[in-house]
Amino acid sequence: MRKFPLSKKATAVTLATTMLFTSAAAFTPISADGGDQVVYAENNGTSEEIEMVADLVVEVYDQFVENVGEDSDEFETMQQLRDDVERFNENRGELGWTQIIDEARTGLATDLNSVIDGDETVEDFMIDVSTLLVTADRENLDEEMQAIVNEYNEAFQDIFGEDFSLEGLFTIFEDALEFVSNNEPQLSSDPEEMLREYLKEMLQYLEANNDVAEDMGETLRDFEVTYEGIADSLMRMVDDISFSETSELVDLLSALNDATDDVLEEDEEEPSPTPTPTPTPTPTPTPGDDDDDDADEGLEDDETEVDEEEGRVVVGEDAVDVELEEDPETGETTVRVRVNEERLAESLASSDNVEEVSFNIDKEEGQRGEVTLSSRSVSAVQAANPRARISVSSSEGNMSVRSSEINVEEIRESFELAEEDELDIDFEINRTEDVDDVLEDNELDEASDVVEYAIEARSGERSTNIQRFQSPIERTINVDDENVDEEDLVVVRLNDDGSYSPVPTRTENGQVKFQSFNNSKYVVVETDVEFADVPEDQWASDYVNSLSSQLIMEGFPNGEFRPYESTTRSQFASILARGLGLDAGQSYDGDFSDVSDEWYADELQAVVDYGIVEGYEDGTFQPEDEVTRQEAAIMIQRAMELIDIDYPQVTENTFAAFDDSDEIGSWAQDAVTTVMQAGAVEGRPGNEFAPQETITRGEIAALLDRFLRQSDFIN
Repeated sequence: MRKFPLSKKATAVTLATTMLFTSAAAFTPISADGGDQVVYAENNGTSEEIEMVADLVVEVYDQFVENVGEDSDEFETMQQLRDDVERFNENRGELGWTQIIDEARTGLATDLNSVIDGDETVEDFMIDVSTLLVTADRENLDEEMQAIVNEYNEAFQDIFGEDFSLEGLFTIFEDALEFVSNNEPQLSSDPEEMLREYLKEMLQYLEANNDVAEDMGETLRDFEVTYEGIADSLMRMVDDISFSETSELVDLLSALNDATDDVLEEDEEEPSPTPTPTPTPTPTPTPGDDDDDDADEGLEDDETEVDEEEGRVVVGEDAVDVELEEDPETGETTVRVRVNEERLAESLASSDNVEEVSFNIDKEEGQRGEVTLSSRSVSAVQAANPRARISVSSSEGNMSVRSSEINVEEIRESFELAEEDELDIDFEINRTEDVDDVLEDNELDEASDVVEYAIEARSGERSTNIQRFQSPIERTINVDDENVDEEDLVVVRLNDDGSYSPVPTRTENGQVKFQSFNNSKYVVVETDVEFADVPEDQWASDYVNSLSSQLIMEGFPNGEFRPYESTTRSQFASILARGLGLDAGQSYDGDFSDVSDEWYADELQAVVDYGIVEGYEDGTFQPEDEVTRQEAAIMIQRAMELIDIDYPQVTENTFAAFDDSDEIGSWAQDAVTTVMQAGAVEGRPGNEFAPQETITRGEIAALLDRFLRQSDFIN
């Protein structure tokens, strides 16, 4: 999705400019015709912002050519993109742009154009901008940019408000260059997904760092436009307009990243006024600093940083006391990072936007590590934002838990503590051993250390482990083996009874990320699953292969998957538990009269406890009944409510869009609409939903895979 490289050239007008349909225009090279240096007339009627942008566009382009040479593959890709856009505009013009925008969001073009009083349209704007970028002469680039601003400024004011100015968009350009310079793309096994994420992160960065982009983002959200929708639409634009391979676009983006870096470095070398020094407060010494060098261990960052835009408080050495504790029996050393209440409170008070409070433990091989917050510190984070996450990182990985999951009052009551009694919460990430030989007994190929994640509440001699949560805990495990195939990696939880449970896993930039609702021991394993009855051309093969490699769906003993076979309620309950990483934390309690100690009983307990699956009024579960398509929609809707995130709306259609909508039960209509708009479910041929038909195993694979992807649970 690499339109960023050119964001430098298209600049806000495309990229930020509508942060919405920035299209191929965003990655189109300007004409290479003209001299080595751009000289603008002093009074040509263009604004300083536009002249600045035009200068930077040419500087970056010239640096790019100097770096790679005109015989390089990157330069050839750049020229190919230019030709692709020119061809697209000539052959498809306004109709082509209309189709792209309609694909981005149903009805979006109509909505935006309908608020424009004049004759201008969004499609006209995209054609003019993309044409400018592939045909403009170096010496009049600024004048042509100004002409577009003059022509479309009022139309954009109709959309974004009378205070909006297209010229103001060019203030975004410098921030865009900073992002490109600081974020070089890395080619992964899924370059399209990588580029999609790169673009989404760039848009988030721009909105967080630029007032104009922030105002535009708020307006666009009124039209129900999301970052995910923008990224997806841009990927479709690439497919429609560009003939280049995704890997070629990634290489081009990297080259443009280098060129941007070089240009910015040259600018930084120019002399600038020396700022007046600001006195730096001296942090309170850590006990033992004078005679124990090891006390400096604990956090990698020296000072606490507050990122107001991102809502992130990174706690450094100045806000903690580091203690080394040795177990007298085992000799094992624990690095305890104890958070200073007052300094944390000061950091929280300095920000109006607290989304995450993070800590990094620095420990040596063989040491254990813990971050300790007093109950007052936890309550302070909750007061700043109940949804704010407390994140802890160590050499083994990372753990991020919503602060509201730590119920301080409930713990104090269970411990029967007086008001003056101290209560500490320890966050722990440490290597451990597979003492029950779960990996060996189940013939699992280990790809990482076994890592134990724990949160413990303690006061004096009393302590309890907080094992189970109502919202997913985000975690990572570090995998150092470069020879593993990321597509074959999945995290499993090692259970106390000697079994294991898969949890939804995704890989990103060499890190293995997973989400689950329980603390426990986790390890990354390699999988390789194939089914003889699911060939590549089978419609559900990608979904089946995805979920089977995640160990979420299993085949039959004879090696078949049977994608057209129906699914029972017990099977679906088990699949949902694995797909969401749920664990009841206890064995099945016998709630249903027709379920005893069957193979699925514990997983059924988990999905029942979390409110995803229900039984019948007569006290039965009816485990062998087949699941219908509308019942499956209900259960996925409940899963969405459990995860509790804002899902992108990929369509505005409702259940009524199906020809057989009158057959959808009233109790399931809202669920069908919800999962359909989130992109998780589709109809059957003939525009039918077939609500009362049984859902096949292939359809379940598609439904669950789409849902987990939209939830960022899997790649």
